[in-house]
Amino acid sequence: MPLTFACFHLPAPNPGTAKTYWALFALMAASVRRVVPDAEIHLLTHAEADVPDGIPATHVFRRAANESIKESFAHLMRAETQTWRDYVSSDLLRGPTVLMDIDILLQRDPTAQFDGSFDIGLTYTTDATLHPFNAGVILIDPTRRAAVRTLFTSLDDYVADLVPEYQEWYGDQMALVDFVGTDDVSGWRGSVAHEAHGVRLRTLPADDWNATLALDADNKPVFAAMPDAGLVHFKGDRKGLMLRYATEILKIDARQDSSAPGGWIFT
Repeated sequence: MPLTFACFHLPAPNPGTAKTYWALFALMAASVRRVVPDAEIHLLTHAEADVPDGIPATHVFRRAANESIKESFAHLMRAETQTWRDYVSSDLLRGPTVLMDIDILLQRDPTAQFDGSFDIGLTYTTDATLHPFNAGVILIDPTRRAAVRTLFTSLDDYVADLVPEYQEWYGDQMALVDFVGTDDVSGWRGSVAHEAHGVRLRTLPADDWNATLALDADNKPVFAAMPDAGLVHFKGDRKGLMLRYATEILKIDARQDSSAPGGWIFT
């Protein structure tokens, strides 16, 4: 069964912003194709999402929703966990899967991480200024499908009970802390095995599988190669450096093409 990379994304109501994010999706997909050529790429989105022709996705999973896309943006993290919950119960979840944000570049093949010892893989950071678990990268081994559903049902139920502020942002990371049962990872090193609610978890250092560029004293991202990271996550303002990183560090070819989704072609 080929490795799958599954990415939740809601197109922004603003056409210009939407186009930019489709370009990021295409850039992410190009990095995946370079490292794991036979991988499947799944786009997880809203039933009414306007997905452009030619988007580099093997499958598009559309979650049926009672609210509009604009309304979904008001509680984006809830829309995310609802979509995840439905996706892991669908026929599209067939083998080892990396659930990840679209603002990520793949540098190393994560296939070897799927050794049968866990149901869910999470990344953690010991930086006390950040949430310990980032939902931008989640590894799923669906062999024990009930265990996988347990996690994603719990995440969605937790976010559903949050105040609107956290349903819009950070609620998914708060839900992960609640499920794992601790926010104190200060003593963790390397890969850590853990079990919660009957789900076998493996937690991996973010520096290995969910790395991100450092910030300077002015809270601005510092451009630098991260050769040891399997995945580089361009969170927040770091998105502005994603294309530069792809072209200068990964040597991905980028050319503008108005007919392509997002207006760019990456190879």
